[in-house]
Amino acid sequence: INSQYGDKVNTTFATFTPISPFKTKVDFTTFTSSGWLGLWKYASLLVGYTQEHTVKQDITTWEHKGNPTPKRLVPGDRAGFNQYRKWLEQFYTESSNDQ
Repeated sequence: INSQYGDKVNTTFATFTPISPFKTKVDFTTFTSSGWLGLWKYASLLVGYTQEHTVKQDITTWEHKGNPTPKRLVPGDRAGFNQYRKWLEQFYTESSNDQ
């Protein structure tokens, strides 16, 4: 995530590391321009809270994810979607459908 205000730049990286089946560690690392340091000192708690809250809201969606088949594809979309679906298969196990 990049934010820029004038010549000040703020970049946040989110990393997702699988720990065990159905458990993922999420880390956020933020880099700022030197002019942001004073402001960042006071804003970091708010930013951290916002990021944590956003991720927690998404957990319900992630826990109930599915791998649906699209109902309507035009001929030009079918090939691209099938490639994408094949790529997605690496993230699912046989037990994914049991959850």
